[in-house]
Amino acid sequence: QLIKKIQNLQEKHLFFLSENVVADSLEMSKMESVYGLPHVRLDAKDYSPCKRDRIYWINLPLSALPEDDLRKRSVPELEGGEMATACVLKHSNMVVKANTFLASECRLDDTPRMMVVKRENSNGEKERFRITTFTVRDREVMMGFPVGYVFKPLKELYSTLKRDAFGVEFENGASWHSRLDPKYHHFCNCDFKFEPSPNDTEFPYEIQIGTQREHRKEGYYLNCEKYAKRLLGNAWSLPVVEELLSPLRQICEKRKYSDYDYVYPWPPHNLI
Repeated sequence: QLIKKIQNLQEKHLFFLSENVVADSLEMSKMESVYGLPHVRLDAKDYSPCKRDRIYWINLPLSALPEDDLRKRSVPELEGGEMATACVLKHSNMVVKANTFLASECRLDDTPRMMVVKRENSNGEKERFRITTFTVRDREVMMGFPVGYVFKPLKELYSTLKRDAFGVEFENGASWHSRLDPKYHHFCNCDFKFEPSPNDTEFPYEIQIGTQREHRKEGYYLNCEKYAKRLLGNAWSLPVVEELLSPLRQICEKRKYSDYDYVYPWPPHNLI
């Protein structure tokens, strides 16, 4: 209904893009009747190093991705030399895609789904491996974001709240609204939890921001790193969005943006 109303209010054609998780056939049929279009099912593993199987509705013509496209063979570019768990040992040359990043607290680092391993230097001894999970940096890169795109502003947020909101005593009726930049005002209504952080001698505690409770009786609290992983778990895969919107190149006027020259660090993008 919203799409139809906007279309009726403007003279130019309205293009739209909508995304959802893969649903059962009955739900898919209902959604297709609402949009009046068949869905497009794409998995980010065909465009990037990580999986993200989703359905889309878009009123732009799309072309099929060639089977020999180099993007289908891209593998995770991980921090510190780690590799996806299935790449280890005898199968190290396999094309392995990272599993889908999710947003719920229990799925941020669930094992073995989010496990990665690093082959340690054995020095002639029996091979050893260090097991960890995908870092924020790993997830940013594989979802198509430049390193720090999500984590850097979040780190600034947590640091500002810790230093300028909870780390000071307000005097003479001062409050968050009078002391902090307006972009932080929303967070004064959030729930917070504080955990000891002995390594910080000036402010020896860590802030955790509470999530919206939604359908749960109790929310949960996330530190900066987990909050970044949660946001990335809710994000769209940028290489897939780029593919979906690529027909606009034939419709819209071309422009160059000097600050938007980021290149995905996997073939064929990094070979140009």
